Amino acid sequence: MLGASSACGLILAAGLSSRMGDFKPLMPFKGKTLIESTIDSMLAAGVKQIVIVLGYRRNEIESVLRLHYGKEIIYASNPHYETTDMLTSIKYGLRSMPHCKAFFLLPGDMPVVKKTHSLNF
Repeated sequence: MLGASSACGLILAAGLSSRMGDFKPLMPFKGKTLIESTIDSMLAAGVKQIVIVLGYRRNEIESVLRLHYGKEIIYASNPHYETTDMLTSIKYGLRSMPHCKAFFLLPGDMPVVKKTHSLNF
């Protein structure tokens, strides 16, 4: 459990990637998948705990992530990902978020967050 002075992360990866033509979270990016790179950049920015909201192809993403991450990842689900928007995924993620002073919110396809982007929590 994080103290109230810690920053958490919230990553949204429930969507269909319909505009991309390929499934973005599992696309390669710098020797990893895009979702792994997003998680790693958030961890490098100082976030200790990340809630990741999954939906479409949840089992595939979760299988990949469980190979490389442990307790720092909390898995949440948007069971209505096909008919809802990002705001709904945010709400599902916030329900699973531990107590924290602030949180970073990123779509799962934003892999370049630097420590200089973080606040001092």
